[in-house]
Amino acid sequence: MNYEKETKLLRVMGDVDEKYIEEASGETAPAKITHLGLKLLAPSIAAAAALVIGVTVLYNVASSGKSTDTAGVDEARVEVATEAALVEDGVNSMMLYDAEMYTDAVEAEAEEENEVASEEADVYEEAEGDIAMAVNPMTEVTSLEEARELSGISLEAPEKFGDSEDILYFVYSTGLVEVQYLGEDGYEIYYVRKAPGSEDISGDYNVYTETDTVNAGSYDNVSISGREDGWYLATWTDGGSSFAVGSRVPLTLEQITELVAEVK
Repeated sequence: MNYEKETKLLRVMGDVDEKYIEEASGETAPAKITHLGLKLLAPSIAAAAALVIGVTVLYNVASSGKSTDTAGVDEARVEVATEAALVEDGVNSMMLYDAEMYTDAVEAEAEEENEVASEEADVYEEAEGDIAMAVNPMTEVTSLEEARELSGISLEAPEKFGDSEDILYFVYSTGLVEVQYLGEDGYEIYYVRKAPGSEDISGDYNVYTETDTVNAGSYDNVSISGREDGWYLATWTDGGSSFAVGSRVPLTLEQITELVAEVK
């Protein structure tokens, strides 16, 4: 609004009776809006409401005939109507702008929640794999060839030994291959193990009263352990690999060295 129009509006406002101002300002304030979207629109709506009240007061004064200047009142009415239209356009623009901001905020929040959910899913999947490996650190395979393909370890062992009735093959997550020889009751009697390195891979923590070092086949310095009733364990290293042969029943020296000699 230019300076001349502002002067005319102020002239009209000078004729405003105090009771009209009191009546305009005495209206009951709207209840507080708690909805998230309307909270964002509240400042714009409040400002627009204030402008609309002011324009309404001016329009009522112009209509009351208080002013003796009929032409001035008519002109003021036109200006008030124009200002009302501008206020309405401003309110609509502000509400549209706030609605767009609210929509953008909701979309950004949803996108952030999706990213967090995706990251949590990845962490859960990785942890689930670790837990599964911890619960079941060994995988059964159907042959030594399959064990080699899975682990990269080439192991040769007899298909039957002693009074065994069945045979199983396993690959451990630690990088170890094992052959188990089962008895008639389905329980392990003997086992053969191989893994890279020179550590003791027997997994046998029993305390034996008898120990010795013997030759078996092409191997020298094979350590055997047992008790008075026989030998239960043999361990040795060869070609960068560690080997172990174990028995749940006592073996003679001939029996345990025979089994060691067949392992490669």
